[in-house]
Amino acid sequence: MNKVILVGRLGKDPELGYTQSGTPNCKFSLATTEFSKDKDGTPGQKTMWHNIVIWGKTAENVAKYIRKGSQVLVEGKINNRSYVDKSGEKKYISEVTCYSVEFLDSKIKKQDGNNNQYPKDKGNPYDRNSNNNGNSNNNNADDDDIPF
Repeated sequence: MNKVILVGRLGKDPELGYTQSGTPNCKFSLATTEFSKDKDGTPGQKTMWHNIVIWGKTAENVAKYIRKGSQVLVEGKINNRSYVDKSGEKKYISEVTCYSVEFLDSKIKKQDGNNNQYPKDKGNPYDRNSNNNGNSNNNNADDDDIPF
């Protein structure tokens, strides 16, 4: 099974592009941070960067709503590929091909009104307001009031 779930923040604004046939694609870098303690109990952190690629209507929605610093949850699969750069050298890259994105920033949640998941399908199992059928259970709690 090749499945990835990441929660992190964008390192730069997403780049929206189109293939020659007109298919939208969006690329951005995502930073995830692991927090840990060493043998002495001293806290530390390690940040990893991930290349994210999104296709289709989801790509257009992502480019429309998120910016550098936005927090997102992405689900997808890892792909490895190679290409030849401008100097003729073969390069290798690993990237996450994303098929689902959830916007975690409260400002975006209030703007889009669609439970923040693109494409909207079976509801969002990670959203405490989702009843898992794509409809929101509006409990009148503002996300800024919740301590986690």
